[in-house]
Amino acid sequence: MAKGQTHIEGIYPQWRKGESFDSFRVAVRPSNGKQIQLSSKTHVLLGQINRYLRNKKFHQIQAEADSHFINLRGIFLLLVGFLWKTKKCH
Repeated sequence: MAKGQTHIEGIYPQWRKGESFDSFRVAVRPSNGKQIQLSSKTHVLLGQINRYLRNKKFHQIQAEADSHFINLRGIFLLLVGFLWKTKKCH
């Protein structure tokens, strides 16, 4: 790896429990720094995922059984990895 470049040590999906619905969150840990929590305010697809959860009033268990959520989550996690490599995510 070239000097000054970083790679992703991990992408960590997380849940924030809510009364009427849960929120999906994602943190990224680069090889050379602290874990970074991604914001649904700055990442459009993460915001869309959380609006979907809110509209359906899904908690984690219902969301993880829902095919639309599973597809959105998969696309978002792949996108985060790609954007991080191209330095457009941090």
